[in-house]
This record gives sequence, structure tokens and C-alpha cells, in this order.
Amino acid sequence: MGWSRHFLLGLVFVANVSFAQSKIYNITLKDKVGTLYNVNQPENFLSPRALERKARLNIPILEQDLPVSDTYLNSLRTFDVNILHTSKWMNSVLVEAEEATLNQIENESYIKSIDLVAQNVTTPSSGRISATKFGSKKSGRKRNKRRIKSTIESNAHQNRMIQVDKMHEMGYSGEGMLVAIFDSGFDEVNESSFFDHLYENDQIVFTRDFVGKSDNVYQYDTHGSNSFSVMSAYKENEYVGVVYDADFVLCVTENVSTEFRVEEYYWLAAAELADSLGVDVINSSLAYTTFDDPNMSYTYEDLDGQTTVVTNAAKIASEKGMIVATSVGNDGNKSWKYLNAPSDADSVLAIGAVGMDLERSGFSSFGPTADGRIKPDLCALGTNVKVVKGELVGTSSGTSFSTPLIAGLAAGFWQALPELSSFEVMELLRSTASNSLNPDTVLGYGIPNFVDAYNKALDVEEKTDETFIVYPNPVDGSKIFVASSGFLEIGKVTVNFADFQGRILRSIEQEVFSVTNDLEIDVSDMRQGYYLVEFVVPKTDKRKLVKLILL
Repeated sequence: MGWSRHFLLGLVFVANVSFAQSKIYNITLKDKVGTLYNVNQPENFLSPRALERKARLNIPILEQDLPVSDTYLNSLRTFDVNILHTSKWMNSVLVEAEEATLNQIENESYIKSIDLVAQNVTTPSSGRISATKFGSKKSGRKRNKRRIKSTIESNAHQNRMIQVDKMHEMGYSGEGMLVAIFDSGFDEVNESSFFDHLYENDQIVFTRDFVGKSDNVYQYDTHGSNSFSVMSAYKENEYVGVVYDADFVLCVTENVSTEFRVEEYYWLAAAELADSLGVDVINSSLAYTTFDDPNMSYTYEDLDGQTTVVTNAAKIASEKGMIVATSVGNDGNKSWKYLNAPSDADSVLAIGAVGMDLERSGFSSFGPTADGRIKPDLCALGTNVKVVKGELVGTSSGTSFSTPLIAGLAAGFWQALPELSSFEVMELLRSTASNSLNPDTVLGYGIPNFVDAYNKALDVEEKTDETFIVYPNPVDGSKIFVASSGFLEIGKVTVNFADFQGRILRSIEQEVFSVTNDLEIDVSDMRQGYYLVEFVVPKTDKRKLVKLILL
């Protein structure tokens, strides 16, 4: 990307050293006396891109942004500890040590508190470590521009639901945006041809495994790979990710072998790295409530937007100018049923899931937050989402896969309107979503719409639909009727009947002779069943989508 990485000296990355019977603790420091950095020289701990973003969004550089005290770190190193990561935002140090050592450290004058965050941690097994594929590292790269000319891609239906197809037609596919993905592993990404363009164009600009403490993220698990593909994969006429032209930072923050609070601190460290790199959007298909140690688990009352470590980390990340999209959780059909951290943060986009019937996926978690705020914020397809699995396109279900759809949409929308702030982007997506007039704790503000958000941002005056009703519905007969004011126009209207997998079963053109009389459509040759019916006015490309039941 053309920027220097000397600012990374402000971050602590160390080799993996094992301690027998050791535990992991978070040590919070009292202050930052002795830090080698100051707010007047932020170029020493923030990249040029990060500085440009903060200047553009009028975000001040605070003491909170300064790396922890080198004096205190040197003191900790005199003890028998392994320093894993540091946090400038929370002024803390994550260490691996034996309990007896911590009993000595707690008496140091600069120590504020010490918290146990993991014990008996199992290192995730890589199974195999795939060979790292590197880009050409050419400066001033030129990308082969891809124009989306068809909608035959296997994942077209999930993109169309939130109008990513329109976003692409307008020329916005993420170029110039920097997106970070926090997940459990990205195995096979560097081997699959669906990601070749990312390496040819050097679009993966940074990788970091915070669990195993290395730069190799192409191991452990494919959950991150599948989620990442929703945004980034590309193969002509086969698959088109939401922002396949964006630049990406891949971070492993989730240990697939165990579940402890330490993963919240890995998430925190990744968020600070993202801020230092100048990331625009964070995608986090992760959620936290229950841990292997029951004493660490959270209750619903803890999901109040200010209690959990990862929620506070997400709030700070948002305050630093990044958009954080995070999955609301997959507990909707379980006894817990509610959202997970960090989706309870007030300044993040908590993402739920729907099926092709536009209804909540059964697994998608409910709001509200413990303090009564509406969550989720937005929804996208989460049932049978098309994802890349090696050299094949398969399906996966979960809010883990609806989240990157929205994260990608936010990145593309921000690319289209770079003068907006992160909070303005989020508000525009919410205020123009399908449920925005009546948000609830099931779908939140609903399914976003790129074109409506774009038009609202530009204050484009549109005709309002006073009515758009398809009746009777359910229909027990041979005809349906459309009552509309402000949508239909004299001329032709295309009517597409599709199943809930997005496959078009029948497409007809109907002539509209009057905008005051109801439109009549013959459905006598249609089978009984459930359909998604799309009405398209070709002259203006206005669209309406309704569910129809034929009895």
C-alpha cells in the first residue's frame, strides 16, 4: 500500500514460549509514565493511512492511543513471565505466567489490577501449515477491472437482496477501502483460485495470528475462510464477493481448541492493530458469552453495552473511526436466545440473519440489550449463504455469513461516499433499511438497501409509494392484482417469480396501460407453493419484492 511499517514498533509481538502449568493473566497498569511515545508524534505508532483517516474524520490523538510504558514492560520482563500482547487502549499487558509469579508482581507500584483470563489453554492444531502465497509486491499496482455484466454467479441472490449488484454496476467494489477480518483461521485461502486476484494485486496487506503469535493465518480452521469469501472471492461467472477489490487485513483472534476470556483480549489487540493500519471496516463473525471456565461466563445482564472487555474494545474501535460489523449470534433457537458480546455495543452494527423468505433465520439471536436498546441493527441472508470452500462453492448458515455481507456493503457504500463519517454511514444504512419505520428486536432495522441509502445520502428526491399491495395473498384462484401509487408507470413491468433459493421459475412482461387501475396478473399456470415475486419497472429500474402464497 506504499506506507512504512515502522509504527509497528509500538506493538509487542513476541515468540511463543510455553510455561508448564501456566495461566494467562491481564495486567492493568496505573498510568503510562515512561512510554517512549507522545501524542505530538503519532507517526511513530500510527500509519500514514491511519493518520489521514483520523484527520479526515476529525478524530483526536489521545493519551489512550499511546503504547504502554516501556519502563513498566522492562520491569515485568525481570519476572518469569512471557509477555504475549499489550493494549494501549486499556493500558494493560497480557502475560503467561505461573500463579506464584503473579503473586510477586501484584505488589509492584505500577500495577492497578490482575485478572485471570485463561488456564490450561490448548494450542490450536494447525493440522497442516499451508505454504504462504505472496503477492508480487509491485508498487503502484494496476488492477484488472472487472465489470459485472450478468447475474448468473452462484451467490447473486445474496448480493441482490441488499443491492450489491447495483453497487457493482455503479462502479463500487471496495477499491481503496481497507477491511479487517477477525476470525479463527483462513486455511485454504492462499491456495484457492477464487482468491488469486488478492495475491496478484497485493490486496492482503497484513496478516497476524494473535493466538499462535505468528504471521501465518492460513491454518487452524476454514470458518474465517468461508466468511472472508463472502466479501473477497472472485471468479468470473461463478462467484462475486461484495468488495472483491478492497484491501484486507486477516487476523486470527479465536482459539478453536478452547474458549476463555483471553480471546476478548486477542480481539482487542487485533482492533488496535487495525486502527494503527488505518482500517476502515472490521468484520467480526465471533460472539462471546459462555466459556470453558463457568466463572468467566457472562449473564444476559452483562450485555448492557459497557461490561464485557470485547464490547468495550468494539466501542473504542468505533470511536477511532472504524465501522465494526459483528454477528449478533446463533442462539435464537436455544435457551439463551439473546445476543452475544460485542454486538451489545451501542456504536457497532450487530448483524442478524434472514432466509430467502426475508424472515428471521431460526438460529439468529434476539435483542434487546440488557439496557433495552434495539439489536440487531441490520440483517442479511444467513441461511444457506453461498461461500467458497476450497475450489468449490458450497453453502453455510449462520450470522457469521450474514455479517460479512453487511460489512462489505458498508465498505462499498463508504467508498461511494468517502466524505461521510463512519457513524453517518451506519445511520444511513439503518434509516433506509426495510424495517426502519418500525424497528424491533427480531430484525432490528431490517435488510439494508444500497440504492435507497445512496439516494438519501445525496438527498435525491424520490416518488414515495403511498401504496404497493399484491392481493389476494394467499391467493386461491387464477389471478393476482397489484394496487400501486407511485411505483408502476405506463409501459412495461417485468414480473419474476422465484423460489426461496433465488432461482427464477417464471418471468413475464406485463403492459401497464393505466397507473390508476390495479394491474392484473394471470397465475393460473403456477403450481401451489411459496414464491418471491419481484416487480421491475425497466424504464427506471425500480423494484419491489414480495412474498406470495399460492393455494
